[in-house]
Amino acid sequence: MPEPITVTISHSLGRDEARRRLDEGLGHVRSQLAPFVSSINYGWTGYRLDFGLAAIGQSINGRIHVEDRLVRIELSLPPLLHILSKPIIDRIRNEGVRLLDKPSG
Repeated sequence: MPEPITVTISHSLGRDEARRRLDEGLGHVRSQLAPFVSSINYGWTGYRLDFGLAAIGQSINGRIHVEDRLVRIELSLPPLLHILSKPIIDRIRNEGVRLLDKPSG
């Protein structure tokens, strides 16, 4: 099994607001993934979100740790999907920044 991939995203929202935004964004992410996954499960334990999904016959597991100024996403990909890790990392980073970016004004 390849090493898990890790994506970190800095923020200035504080822990509670970052968790709230991620939680609200899960519905949007689920709808985006729906055509590609056969199942998705997730649950919060404090400031850690554990998740798992099945896509194209492969299982993906991970967790998101919300800290005061940083969100760390750890993702375990099977070998078949690990080949696509660069676009997966880019997509995770872009979605995370979008969710955690403070609105201007």
